[in-house]
Amino acid sequence: MDKKKIKLGITEWSLPVDGPYGCKIAAEIGFEGIQLDVGSYERNFPKTKKVVQDSYLEAAERFGVKFTAIACNELDNYNMIARKGFKDRTIALRTITSAIDAAAAMDIPIVMVQSFLASAIETEQDFNRAVNVIKYISEYAADKGDLTIGIENLLSVDGLMRLIGEVDNPNVKIYFDTQNYYLHEKVDVAAMVKSQLEASGVVQVTLNALEWTAFKEAERAESMPTFLIGWYPDYLDPDNYVVPFLRSAMTWNGAGYGTEEMDALLTAQAVEGDPDTRADLLGQIQDLAVTESPFVPLAQGGLFVAYREGISNIVLDPLSLFHYFLIEKN
Repeated sequence: MDKKKIKLGITEWSLPVDGPYGCKIAAEIGFEGIQLDVGSYERNFPKTKKVVQDSYLEAAERFGVKFTAIACNELDNYNMIARKGFKDRTIALRTITSAIDAAAAMDIPIVMVQSFLASAIETEQDFNRAVNVIKYISEYAADKGDLTIGIENLLSVDGLMRLIGEVDNPNVKIYFDTQNYYLHEKVDVAAMVKSQLEASGVVQVTLNALEWTAFKEAERAESMPTFLIGWYPDYLDPDNYVVPFLRSAMTWNGAGYGTEEMDALLTAQAVEGDPDTRADLLGQIQDLAVTESPFVPLAQGGLFVAYREGISNIVLDPLSLFHYFLIEKN
């Protein structure tokens, strides 16, 4: 692959500052493109204003970045597939048409129309309304010039292909982000586990969803035979990876595990100042955890980051948080 053809960009809402100055920050980090957001309904969609458009375009030219797309993030708050006449639908459609108008004025080629949260497509009725909305906005975009409507949602492959077929406009394209299914559809993890267990032919699984307060009460009462809960470390120290799971007082994880031997080792490593001695204690903790097996790991996630030549200090660590402040451009 020709490396010269690979260009990296960033979303406007991932930058540490709002406004045209973000172009300078993005360029200094090494990004060549920015995906903008049309802005909020409460602020009357700022990027539809010529003075705002001009300020962004001037900054982009000055710092050598391009605006690759413009998103409609307000669709997370206002339902684009609500019934006709509802305020949510009116605001959502205005969000999209405002983004299309801004894209045409600023020579931005793609308008991203996402269907998550308030605008999530979950039922057949939702699907049919989404088809009608996307037909309307794709025709509106076609009248404004050579614009692409990029749809992004949680439909299956078959659902997406059906949506594209029923909309039937070549300016509508599918965009896919692997993180969306994790961020917006955590319940799919439970469904995946269910399907895998039932594939054995000897296990049947019934899924139940609980509101967080009820979940915690059921967890404390140990009334759930199996449950899913998320966790990631708060700080980068071995203590943070053993105490929450192995100390007897840590009942949150539902394992019911705890021994005097393990508790003594956990306390000893936490107060030990000598790195070599502490490493030995942590090794003993690992060995004991394997022997007693209160947890059985089934999978380990991976984290991948793409970056261009001339960018350094890309640091990936077990915290699962990306350290933007460390990035340098050589």
